[in-house]
Amino acid sequence: MKRWRFWVIFWPLCCLTLTGVMLYQWSAGMAYRDPVHAVFPIFSLLFFFIGMGMKKNSAKHREAATRLAPDATVAYLNTRRGNHGTVKTPVYRYTAGEISYTVSSRSSYSPCPVHTGEAVELYYSPQDPRTIYVPKEERTRLRWARLLCGIGVAFPLFALAAPWLTPWVESLP
Repeated sequence: MKRWRFWVIFWPLCCLTLTGVMLYQWSAGMAYRDPVHAVFPIFSLLFFFIGMGMKKNSAKHREAATRLAPDATVAYLNTRRGNHGTVKTPVYRYTAGEISYTVSSRSSYSPCPVHTGEAVELYYSPQDPRTIYVPKEERTRLRWARLLCGIGVAFPLFALAAPWLTPWVESLP
């Protein structure tokens, strides 16, 4: 969790510094430097914060859900038609203490990482048994979070390299 706080503070400061440097280079007349390049580090923060928010949300559920449900299975998949095809939301059935719970997942998937009737590793919160964490399901969410954070890191680097990339791109046939 401490690494998360470091990056949430460090990377926006780096992006703002890069924006200032790019604007200074443009005002000093650097060849191929355009003020539009300064928008990239600011725009990249949107991707970065969405990805970090997804990671933080996943970590919050992982910290809260500490008890393993020994009999957790996928009860059924809620299926609905979306704009880009069919998406499925897993619904899990498990026992916490003496009470049986049926809880829907926080996310919908296409393709779905779990199947109906499959036994899954499911953790629940002792304080609120409806708060669950399914490691198999989190892989997809964390993959998207890493992708968004990667875009948030790559955009400013492309903008920083723009004065050197622009002549090369212009020389291509």
